[in-house]
Amino acid sequence: MTRRLPGYIASAVVALILFVFIAFPLGAVLVESFSESGPMALTDLRTMTLDGLDLLEEKEREAMVRRWVKTATPKDRMEVTAATLQLIGAEVTWDRKALFSIQIEAAGKAIAALDQDQRARFDAEYPVALVMLKKRIPLAFKIRDRLSPEAFTDLRTGENRFFGLAHYLSIFTEPRLQKGLRNSLFIATMTCLLTTLLAYALAFGVNRGAVPLPN
Repeated sequence: MTRRLPGYIASAVVALILFVFIAFPLGAVLVESFSESGPMALTDLRTMTLDGLDLLEEKEREAMVRRWVKTATPKDRMEVTAATLQLIGAEVTWDRKALFSIQIEAAGKAIAALDQDQRARFDAEYPVALVMLKKRIPLAFKIRDRLSPEAFTDLRTGENRFFGLAHYLSIFTEPRLQKGLRNSLFIATMTCLLTTLLAYALAFGVNRGAVPLPN
């Protein structure tokens, strides 16, 4: 038993090195390969933004939101108008891919066409939608010390993270990934052949006693 102790120690050290430098990194990469992200739904983003605003004192919150609404650019107001209309269940009737000048004019007409009840809801939701779309990152850093790391990341990025197969399915649709797959399969095949030959030669040598210090 005592004579075998150095061999056990050496085996444990090698196993630890293999785990730290090979198994663990490969496992982390494999898990990350199934990780995807996408924009949150507007309703989820709204809820998260309201929760963040509630962490501020009332006077500070009102002054900050008022300043952000006042300094919004015409392009920002157009995009926020579209999001606000969706939040109140109204239809965005203009082409979102049109020139910004055309969209800005259309957004103004959409607001003017709202009835009294819709306009009241629109006015209530608009400041929240502006913070949600355009000032979410400043808000996140403003209250960072009051958020968990996960909540801070969610508020800052506005994205959901989930597991899926999109990264693997893209191999069949993107030529550059298809080329990478072919190269990877070629390298893997050659590596398997070479390592198998070397392992067989080494095992043969150990079995015949031709390799010194086989342990």
